[in-house]
Amino acid sequence: MDGMTPRQLGFSSFAALAAPMTVLCAGLPWPAALLGLAVGGVGFQVLCGAAGHGVRMAAPLRGAYLLWCLLLLGRTMDMSSLCYPSQTDYVPVVLLALAVTAAYGGAGTCGRLGAVLWPALIVLLGGLLAFALSDLRWARVATSRAGMDEWITAAAMGLSLSAVWVLVHGRAEGRSVRWGYWMAAALGLATAIAAGGMLGRLQGVVARPLYDMARGVTVLGMPQRLEALLSAALCMGFFLTLSLLCTCASTLVKPWLRGKENWAALCVGAAALALWKPAAELPDELWLVSALGLGILAPTIGTFTSVEKKKKRAKKALDNRRGA
Repeated sequence: MDGMTPRQLGFSSFAALAAPMTVLCAGLPWPAALLGLAVGGVGFQVLCGAAGHGVRMAAPLRGAYLLWCLLLLGRTMDMSSLCYPSQTDYVPVVLLALAVTAAYGGAGTCGRLGAVLWPALIVLLGGLLAFALSDLRWARVATSRAGMDEWITAAAMGLSLSAVWVLVHGRAEGRSVRWGYWMAAALGLATAIAAGGMLGRLQGVVARPLYDMARGVTVLGMPQRLEALLSAALCMGFFLTLSLLCTCASTLVKPWLRGKENWAALCVGAAALALWKPAAELPDELWLVSALGLGILAPTIGTFTSVEKKKKRAKKALDNRRGA
């Protein structure tokens, strides 16, 4: 994905991860969220090693990776329905349409969007969490526990979201976007702590823990309704996430659309719309395996295999020149 400066890559990686991490971590006890973010961090560091060489994959692996990318796009659409809980069917479609439009502009457009909108995400989500952390009950945080299902959900979340990073960075050096993942991870962990401290045992039971947490926030001792600010922040965040996923998927599709590359973004949008509901029904165990296999190992193994082959060809050519 050419067209982004290193600075834009850092901003876009944070902006692409902020909303999904906040939404997912709000429904998890903080120990599970910490585990998931740590597991994702390990996958993230592995991808950093591949990034310095430029991610490469063989055609069959590229096709499987594209399918996984489209499923992740569908699942992200389902998560974006939480932006406005009363309009769960319309918001994902509108955000996808905007994302497909942004994908027509290529990676450079998404990079500029991330560089412009990331401060707004910091202010809105960070401000909400700052007020929430002042109201939480630390006794609830200390007694928070996670079950096996929550551990699996957290691990699947961490690996899937860290794999989004490789979709964002393209051929850039890994160091240019490392801060984006860890900053979004810190935001997600703070959300899990705040939601657990305010909701207690209801954290994993209620359908929209992030909105229930926002309803309980007080500012200077007065209860405030901050759901509108939360909706605005989530809409911006999921728009950036979907835009980057659409751009990556379009890049993967273009080799199969020779002469009709301009249709790539539209084809990706249609496929994401078709996979929206099926992707939302996939179990967390399958997401965990697919994120590990396709999101982390596939680009890493493909990249280093390509690098080794390149080194062997260079060595063989050098030996031939010396023999001649």
